[in-house]
Amino acid sequence: MTLGILFIATLTYLDREDKEFRNEVRSELKEMRTEFVALRTEFSSMRSEIHDINTRLGRVEGYLRVSGGD
Repeated sequence: MTLGILFIATLTYLDREDKEFRNEVRSELKEMRTEFVALRTEFSSMRSEIHDINTRLGRVEGYLRVSGGD
């Protein structure tokens, strides 16, 4: 009987610890996901800026070719 109670108490304790661990992991993953979304947004913004700079640079090169300047 005592072993049965000890066994049930152990399982209850392990289940509670497992739930706490899963909640911690879930919380960490949520934070990582938020950071990943922020990084993706930042990279998208940088890509847009680089595209804009390349477009302007292409126009300047075109103007230089038309005007004959090198």
